[in-house]
Amino acid sequence: MRYLIAGHGDYAQGVLNTLKFFKDDLNNVDLLPYNNDFEQQLQAYLDRRDPAEPLCVVTDLVGGSVNLEAMRQLQTRDFYLISGANISLLLEMLFSEVSDGAQIEEIVNAAKDQMVYVNAMMGARSE
Repeated sequence: MRYLIAGHGDYAQGVLNTLKFFKDDLNNVDLLPYNNDFEQQLQAYLDRRDPAEPLCVVTDLVGGSVNLEAMRQLQTRDFYLISGANISLLLEMLFSEVSDGAQIEEIVNAAKDQMVYVNAMMGARSE
């Protein structure tokens, strides 16, 4: 599976840098930072990709401009779309050789458990 990480500011590059700490070989990961012509760049990326290779687009914010454009493209194109992803989710996907939507959904659900309010988990107070 090929991955496209897209987001605002330096999100995509920051995520890639963190992933590289855990996995050196990320030849199947592409980046697309948000800019004024993001819509055209995403369309061009989707036009030139190999349709035989499954694609998972990962965006930073649910309902953000990057995600909304990917959702618009999803109406007429075939790819998987995840928004609000965390590093745990991406690592699991990269190490698991994901091949279908059911696996993606399972990993997304498991990754939600990785986000915790540690103070409450430990019974610690914060004032």
